Amino acid sequence: MRQNIDSAMEKSSKSVFSPGILKNWVIFRRLYSRQLALLHRAHARIDHSISIYSIIRIMLKLFAVVVLLNFIVTEAFAQQKNTVNNISQLYLTQQWRDSSNQLFSRTEIYNASNMAIVVVDMWDKHWCASMNKKAEGLIPKMNKTFDAARALGIKIIFAHSETTKFYEAYPQRQRMKQSQIPAPLEVNDFNPPPLPWGRTGGCECSADRTCKESSTWTRQHDALIIKDEDLISDRADEINAFCKANGIKTLLYVGEASNMCVTWTRSFSVIPMIRYGYETIVIRDLIESISGNGYDPDKKVYDPSFTPQKGADSTLTHIEKYLCSSISANQILSAAGREPLSKVQPEIKRKKSRNHTPKSSRYASRKNSRRQNSEK
Repeated sequence: MRQNIDSAMEKSSKSVFSPGILKNWVIFRRLYSRQLALLHRAHARIDHSISIYSIIRIMLKLFAVVVLLNFIVTEAFAQQKNTVNNISQLYLTQQWRDSSNQLFSRTEIYNASNMAIVVVDMWDKHWCASMNKKAEGLIPKMNKTFDAARALGIKIIFAHSETTKFYEAYPQRQRMKQSQIPAPLEVNDFNPPPLPWGRTGGCECSADRTCKESSTWTRQHDALIIKDEDLISDRADEINAFCKANGIKTLLYVGEASNMCVTWTRSFSVIPMIRYGYETIVIRDLIESISGNGYDPDKKVYDPSFTPQKGADSTLTHIEKYLCSSISANQILSAAGREPLSKVQPEIKRKKSRNHTPKSSRYASRKNSRRQNSEK
């Protein structure tokens, strides 16, 4: 009997039983073996009848089966309860600023199934070379965070403006077009102060702003992974229809640029969706701004101390003060049991030459050496 139970446990451990069930079974098995050994010793010393000994053994086996089933059922219910709680309950510590710029934080409980991440304008190519580099830095972190969000039950909406035609035949795009309801109605009058460099932000490559604005994008960046369960839309009415139909009340924003498309220039940006009655939160380590470098676009003055990082910090401060709170991506990763972003390895790597010297310089040096040898 014990061998049969052991073999059943060994087969089941590879499928549905948790380490907690197996641990309890090992403990019980030791107790059962010890009691059986004591019974053997007592039978050897005392001349009991065979029938009584057999009855006691059968009772012990039945007791073993009852206790084992109790372990299995109790642990299974505990696992199911924990799984539901982990998926539905999400603790997020948000930070925001008051009128004096003092930083505050609070922790609130959210239902992950009532949340969606809106990925704003992560295009395949931006007209500013610096913004392309920023996107390459964001994408590995986004892919890891989105995987964790999906595991928690958070929807991912890819909102890359002016390029949705590229994805017209995708099922992720078709699902967003199925719900036909009127455009969202504004439920409040929300008019915060303008974003810094929200109209003047431009090339961050140099103070001369060498990159010229143009519509160079054709699709979303191909390194940003779209899964089967995700959605694609750049229209507020479609996003609102989907959110209303699926009980989504909180929108988490990521993407570029935080002082323009993410916050106000698109119909689905933070400010319009606040007016439609949604709670909005930005994931502060998954956004990038566009301002200047050595040049302050708002003041229209050359300033060597003005850097893209200064522009990003000022934009985030403005968002937390006037628009909405922010969270870190690591909170979502931690809730899903994943490693933090600090351990994310870059997925987009530039090819490195064997020698740090440019090819043209290497060829020139070889030519010069040959010339010197011929002169000798």
